[in-house]
Amino acid sequence: MPEQESNLIEIPKQFYSYSERAPFQFCIECNKELYLTNNQYVIEKVVKRYPKLDAEDVVFEYAMCLSCADMFRKQLSKDSRKSIDEYFQDHLMSKSHDELLVDPENIDQKTTSCLIKGTNVKEVEEYQLFAVCKGKTLMPNTSPYMLSGEVMDELSNLMSNPTIDLLNGFKNKHFGPPSEIKDLLKDPSLMIV
Repeated sequence: MPEQESNLIEIPKQFYSYSERAPFQFCIECNKELYLTNNQYVIEKVVKRYPKLDAEDVVFEYAMCLSCADMFRKQLSKDSRKSIDEYFQDHLMSKSHDELLVDPENIDQKTTSCLIKGTNVKEVEEYQLFAVCKGKTLMPNTSPYMLSGEVMDELSNLMSNPTIDLLNGFKNKHFGPPSEIKDLLKDPSLMIV
């Protein structure tokens, strides 16, 4: 049955690129066009909060097509994939099917409290936002969600060293210092003795 226009929800602005102030356009890995097509993709944002300043900063963000996301997931160690899958199964068993579906009336609620712990975003120092999209809209029947830093720490503790190395490699490749700074860091004349 084809998707009906009335069931489609435009991607909320909180899932736009912070640096571009616009929707993500391309896959971070393969550069496939996303927003102006029917390609399916995920958006992830890591946000650091500064409660005393009532401010927050996007640490990193990206969009990745589902093909690249699937290939990346397959590179995780088998033990890590199993542990992560079991973690989500164990923690989401108590959630009703309706709680996990996208609801146009409650998009903000889905992203202001942790999917696993229920912790409000104002009570955490770091969190991650996730959304699965298709072109200009959220994927039908999948709600965006937030995970608190506490959950991310618990997930990190389940990962093998090769998986952690893979994730660190991904972050360094895409979010490391600008090339000018990398070049300076490689310049031996800049070593402080």
